[in-house]
Amino acid sequence: MSGYVLSPGRRGAPRGLAAIETRVRELEAQREAAREGDDTTARASVERELRYWSARRASARPQSLLGREAGESVSVQGVEAEIVSIEP
Repeated sequence: MSGYVLSPGRRGAPRGLAAIETRVRELEAQREAAREGDDTTARASVERELRYWSARRASARPQSLLGREAGESVSVQGVEAEIVSIEP
């Protein structure tokens, strides 16, 4: 895999998925802080943004290796990996 498809027709780098994961964790922490502080306005705002980013994360899927061959190297989440085999 050399990247992720974040929405139909759009490809993103593995670092894009990592950025989404980071944002979701940040928002989860903000949601918890809003709960503890009983801040319903902040909580509603954070919940809305969390739903958006959670949906983006859920729709991310591995990019195809079409056009690649065994022996080639690809970047997977910032790490170089060699393609050992490709099966249909």
